[in-house]
Amino acid sequence: MADTDSPPWLQWVQTLQSIAHNGLTFATDRYDIERYERVREVAAAITSNRTGAQMPAVVEAFKTTDFGYITPKVDVRGAIFHGDKVLLVWEPQECGWALPGGWAELHETPAEAIVREVREECGIQVRASRLLAVWDKSRHEHPASLLRVYKVIFECNAKDGHVQGVGGEPRAAYFPIEELPQLSVDRITHRQLKRLHELHLDPTTPADFD
Repeated sequence: MADTDSPPWLQWVQTLQSIAHNGLTFATDRYDIERYERVREVAAAITSNRTGAQMPAVVEAFKTTDFGYITPKVDVRGAIFHGDKVLLVWEPQECGWALPGGWAELHETPAEAIVREVREECGIQVRASRLLAVWDKSRHEHPASLLRVYKVIFECNAKDGHVQGVGGEPRAAYFPIEELPQLSVDRITHRQLKRLHELHLDPTTPADFD
C-alpha cells in the first residue's frame, strides 16, 4: 500500500536505501557489494537533487543511519490528561510543544521507555496504563522524513512530582485540548491530540493503528 502523504521521490529513496543497506548487511560477494553500493549512491543522488544537500554528506548519512537490517524506528509518546487538558513539553529545536517522549532505547520495553522519557522531560513519575495508538508517521500530517517511524502512544497516569520549568519558563505544562499551543508537528499534530483525547474519554474503544 502506498503512503498517502510522503512524496513519491521520498518513498523511492526509502525503498532504494533499504534495499542497499539490507543487501550490504548480508552480501559477501564483492560484485553484489558493488551493486548495493551503487544503489545507495542512486538513492543519495535523488536526495541531493531534491533537497540541495551535498552528495558526500548524504552518502555518509545513509551509511550511518542504521546498522543491520533496516526496520522502522520506534518513537514512544505519553498522553497524560487532567480533565480536558493534556500535558505537553516544549521542543526548543522546533519552537513548538509536543507530547513527552522520544526514541525507545535498547533493553527497555515500550512502557519502560515512556516512563523514563516522561520522568526526564517533565520531572514526574507516571505509569503507562493503556495503549492508545500505534501510528505510521508517514501516514499522518507530519513533515516528510527519510526515516520510517512507528509512533507508539500510551496513556499514562501521573503518580507524583511537579512539572519542570527552565529559566523561569515552563518546560512542561497542561493545555486545554480546545486551546492547543503551537505544536512541534514533526512529533504530534492537532488531529492526533484530539483523537487521543477521544480515546481517553472512552476506555472501551480499542487502540488506533495503521
